[in-house]
Amino acid sequence: MLELVKIRRQLVEVGVFKQPVPIDLRTLNFYEVHLIGSRVYMTEDFERAVNLVADRRIDLKSVPFRLIPLVEAVIGFQSPQSSASLKVIFEVQ
Repeated sequence: MLELVKIRRQLVEVGVFKQPVPIDLRTLNFYEVHLIGSRVYMTEDFERAVNLVADRRIDLKSVPFRLIPLVEAVIGFQSPQSSASLKVIFEVQ
C-alpha cells in the first residue's frame, strides 16, 4: 500500500492482524508518509464519513474498483497488488 500513497500524505491502517505484518520502513521514510494505526471505530467516525459523501466533499465514484464474480476470488485478491483497483467487490451469482 505504500507504493500507492503520494509523498507526504497520511495512511490510516484500520485492519486487525493476527500476526505481525512486515512494513517497508525505507519507503515510509522516503515518501515521508504519516502512518496512523486505528483500533476501534466509533459511531461518530461513520457519521462523519457519511456526511462527507453526502456533502459531496468526497466522490466515491473516483475510487477505482473492480466487480469480480465470486468464482474468480483469487484474481480479486491479487488485483489490489497490481494497483489496478483500490476496492474489489465480489459478485455472488
